[in-house]
Amino acid sequence: MSAETSKHASTEDLEEKLAGPPSEVVPAGPEHDELYIDPVREAKLVRKLDIRIAPVMCAVFLLAYLDRSNIGNAAAAGLAETANLKGNQLNIAITLFYATYVLTEWPGTILMKKIRPSIFFSGLMVCWGLTTLFSGFVVS
Repeated sequence: MSAETSKHASTEDLEEKLAGPPSEVVPAGPEHDELYIDPVREAKLVRKLDIRIAPVMCAVFLLAYLDRSNIGNAAAAGLAETANLKGNQLNIAITLFYATYVLTEWPGTILMKKIRPSIFFSGLMVCWGLTTLFSGFVVS
């Protein structure tokens, strides 16, 4: 009889935990005493994510660095003379580029948390494609 009472009490405790506020973490695991994460499965998941995400992120960071340094390479190759820039106009262009880059990076990160990354990055690629397309129509 006491085993039934004990079993009944633990079922009621579990139901109270499930009926609690949604932010409360319901314990899981063999004993229901603490949150249990299988270390072997966790290690497999982390390894799988590292293998798939790390190379892509390294390529993205490399390309972002190369993209930011291209304006310096273009200036060294004679951009100012070709574009008929006088005085400090090239420096103003570089300053505007980096200022907008820094100012839009933080809101972009927040926006990506609101929108799915696949939609966010696709939208960025379309916008950049339109920017490069329309820059072909610029006449100086």
